Amino acid sequence: MTKLRTILFALMMATMSLAGCTTNSPTLDLDGDNVVDADDLCLDTDAGLTVDLNGCADNQLDDDGDLVMNDADLCPNTPAGTVVGTDGCEFIDADGDGVADADDLCENTDAGATVDNNGCAASQLDDDNDGVSNADDACENTPSGETVDAVGCATSQLDDDADGVSNADDACPGTTAGETVDAAGCSPWQIDTDGDGVVDDVDQCPSTPPGASVDSTGCTGGAVITWGFDTTGGDSSSVSNLLRTGVVEITTARNGAFAALKSDGSVVTWGSSSDGGDSSCKSTELASGVEKVYANDNSFVALKTDGSVVLWGYACANTAFDTQIAPSLTDVVDVFHNVHGYAFLSSDGSVVTFSNSVAEDTDCPWPDLSTGVVDVIPNRIGFAAIKSDGSVVSWGEGCYSDSTPVANELASGVVSVHGTQTAFAALKSDGSVVTWGSSSDEEMIQLNYGGDSSAVATDLTSGVTKIVSTPTSFLALKSDGSTVLWGQHGWGSTGAGNCPTYADVSQQLTNVVDVFANYHAYGAITATGDLITWGGYWDECEGGDSSAITVSFSNVQTIYSNDQAFAALMNDGTVVTWGNASNGGDSSTVSAQLTDVVEIHTSTDPGVTSMGYECDAFMAIKSDGTAITWGGCVVNGDDFGGGDSSSVAPQLNNILLVAKIPAAFAVIVVSDADGDGVHVHDDACPNTPTGETVDATGCSSSQTDTDGDGVVDALDLCPSTPAGETVDTDGCSMSQLDSDLDGVLDSVDACLGTPVGETVDATGCSSSQIDTDGDGIVDSLDQCPSTPTGQAVDNNGCAASELDDDADGVSNADDACPNTPTGETVDATGCSSSQTDSDGDGVADAYDQCPTTPPGTVVGSDGCEFNDADGDGVADADDQCPNTPAGEVVDATGCPSTSSYNNFSVLGMLGNDLYYAGGDSSSNQWDLMKYNSGSGATLVKTFANGYSTGPGTWGTAQLGTSMFFSAYDSTNGIELWVTDGTSSGTVMVKDIRAGSDSSTPRSFTVVGNTLYFVANDGTNGEELWKSDGTASGTMMVKDISSGSSQSNIYGFTAVGSTLYFRADDGTNGAELWKT
Repeated sequence: MTKLRTILFALMMATMSLAGCTTNSPTLDLDGDNVVDADDLCLDTDAGLTVDLNGCADNQLDDDGDLVMNDADLCPNTPAGTVVGTDGCEFIDADGDGVADADDLCENTDAGATVDNNGCAASQLDDDNDGVSNADDACENTPSGETVDAVGCATSQLDDDADGVSNADDACPGTTAGETVDAAGCSPWQIDTDGDGVVDDVDQCPSTPPGASVDSTGCTGGAVITWGFDTTGGDSSSVSNLLRTGVVEITTARNGAFAALKSDGSVVTWGSSSDGGDSSCKSTELASGVEKVYANDNSFVALKTDGSVVLWGYACANTAFDTQIAPSLTDVVDVFHNVHGYAFLSSDGSVVTFSNSVAEDTDCPWPDLSTGVVDVIPNRIGFAAIKSDGSVVSWGEGCYSDSTPVANELASGVVSVHGTQTAFAALKSDGSVVTWGSSSDEEMIQLNYGGDSSAVATDLTSGVTKIVSTPTSFLALKSDGSTVLWGQHGWGSTGAGNCPTYADVSQQLTNVVDVFANYHAYGAITATGDLITWGGYWDECEGGDSSAITVSFSNVQTIYSNDQAFAALMNDGTVVTWGNASNGGDSSTVSAQLTDVVEIHTSTDPGVTSMGYECDAFMAIKSDGTAITWGGCVVNGDDFGGGDSSSVAPQLNNILLVAKIPAAFAVIVVSDADGDGVHVHDDACPNTPTGETVDATGCSSSQTDTDGDGVVDALDLCPSTPAGETVDTDGCSMSQLDSDLDGVLDSVDACLGTPVGETVDATGCSSSQIDTDGDGIVDSLDQCPSTPTGQAVDNNGCAASELDDDADGVSNADDACPNTPTGETVDATGCSSSQTDSDGDGVADAYDQCPTTPPGTVVGSDGCEFNDADGDGVADADDQCPNTPAGEVVDATGCPSTSSYNNFSVLGMLGNDLYYAGGDSSSNQWDLMKYNSGSGATLVKTFANGYSTGPGTWGTAQLGTSMFFSAYDSTNGIELWVTDGTSSGTVMVKDIRAGSDSSTPRSFTVVGNTLYFVANDGTNGEELWKSDGTASGTMMVKDISSGSSQSNIYGFTAVGSTLYFRADDGTNGAELWKT
């Protein structure tokens, strides 16, 4: 084609030359390609190009005619008609985007999409190589290697809270919109410097140590709740503002004061001022740095973090202690107390003693306490120290705590020390016991409080595993389950009044597994779960008498005691109590609440420092965090001390710690357990459900009841019910309800069910509810609105005197024929000729074919005499079963109806007839029936035999035109029968077992013209029989198991003319037989 164009160009030039437009010269070569113009087919060849004989260079030729000149054509032999690219090669573009596949970096571009030079649409590009195409990439310049989300953004590119700090750098990613943040992306409400979970803006303790649990204020510990006698700490209102948060520990001075240690190291006190409740003289020392607080009966000691101590009580400051003792106490690590004194243990193992009323006796000098002490055990007036070498020394008032006489025995091996008021008992590792000490009371100087164990010495040389005590005696439990008691025989031993003594119960004290004590009584539990107690004080057994307890103590978990009663926590979370009733021994008033208990606290810790106060109580903590209290003592008739917590009961949740004295309790609770922002001290509803909005008292609408009607405001549709009115479940009384919304309150509404939208009168009734004639049918529905008063009406409001149901012109009340067909003429009584019966036979004259039937004659539907020989209700002329037994229910043909049967058995088909037996369980009468789809059901024979199982139950078989089956009659029992479908042809074949006994033929099988079956003739047992349908042709085939034994024949199978079966001949067992 290019050549053709070149030739055409040459012709054009020649024509122009002929026209005189150019100069033609045989040597002219305008393009300088060395081919004269006269021969040059390509006159404008670029300078320097090589040309062919026709003066054409490659960039002027297109040999394959694909419109790509030879010099650029990489495929110079392209077949004609092929579409090519700019390189002259076939152009393949699978996705049709205009970029050849060879150059297409995105080969599957969607049709119609705009692409770049590389054949890629915007939806196929991923400039930042993050795996999300540019079209879907919300962050197009993701740094290389960063993980992105579905929209192509890395964490470093997101700022979810729009605070100007990317998620990657945002330490507080949930900043509220509009809040100012720091470089870390945190607003003041999100910074928590001490990491306790409470932001600095509300954290009252911003330097909480790592890992410590804090309350909603950011402080460890919690708030304090108190109750009981006001003067002994039950009333903490004077310092309540200091007890709202941060309390971590409470210590009690038994005579009636409390000291609370706070998380900031400060101490708050209240209660009896003379017993430590007033610490004002030491306020500076107690403002910070306190590590732990200790107490005796009437004073406190604070141990500070620097090892120094602060004492207050009595008259607040104690000059002797402050000037003589305190300055030397600079490295104290623990403090121990008895009734009036303290023993201070320093880190070097030395002990310093201070007592307000006891001093060293020169006759019994105190032991060397300058080193080696690791533990101190007090009794009422003295102390015993366990030293690092295992030895024990003691000291105290006078010589009553002097351990010098037993020093050698206490030199080593002591594992524990126990005390009474004035004596000690040391349990050694070999199971022996060492005792020392005496009475501290001159008038009781001859009394033995357990220091002298000589009377039982031989029992204490070995085997002792546990020691408990009252203030005047010891009880030891031995490994063989026996017990040993010694000391003053008054409290806890001989008993008092009617209380059991140790002697009374000693025979029962075998196989003992645990012992326990309170101030005056002892108890023991045996391996069999028996509870044995004894002791008491005068007429009060105080736990020594447990005869009223009937439950087994095999499942006891822990036994708790105060001075005068016991409380046993059982494994199932219930509590059993006994002892002084008013001091906690009687828990009957709260017994129903004592379930799911996990721990019990007492108002006194029994032991030798106890004073035997008369105000003891118990507190049980339940698994749900609530507390139950009982016991205490009555003052002025209505104060139960610590036993009555009703005033603070709602606040007793989430208890962290319990402290107590005989007449008051103090507990630490979570300051805002329900998280409603209202402190527990101010929260009238401390258990508000999470998320509910509360008022200033801490109560939500689901907890308040403004009108006091018993329905909380959240559910009260009538929140202003007048006082005293009874309300429904919606909180509304009758005076407030308008249940039909008609504008008339229910209390005066005569028509409570007015339909919505109807206009009512002053009584609340609409026209659809008014009943002018008072017949009970409202006017809007009353078709007879003027019914005379007193007449009964139908649903349409009409009385009989107003109705004419058959519209014959005679009212119902006068109509003798109320259903006269429409259009018939009636007489004065409302009856037409189709409704009269002149001869009184029950058939209307219009249909009576015998209108003059004599009175009393039974007639049929035609009015003529009715004959029914079998009395089944079907006239003889129509009766297909004219001999139906009396009483049987029949169908329209006069044959027994299947509806009268409640038992059926199917015998099978014989010809075109289905044979079945229908029975009546009440009479045990059976009918043999046959059914044909053309003629219906026909009675063949009735078996009035009184047997509960019908014909055919034991088997059937068809042979020729007869059906064989087993049936029962009262004369012959169960025997072989045959029927040909007629009553006369239904007979017993043979009485195989003569008399009324049954041969019970079964397993019927036909082989050829012979019926085989199994029967028992009473002589040979159950054997193989056969029959041809006659009595003579019915015989036993063989006595397989000779004599009266059974051959146990089963599994008949006919193969041709042979019958196979299983049988047992009594010799070979069950084997395969044939006949």
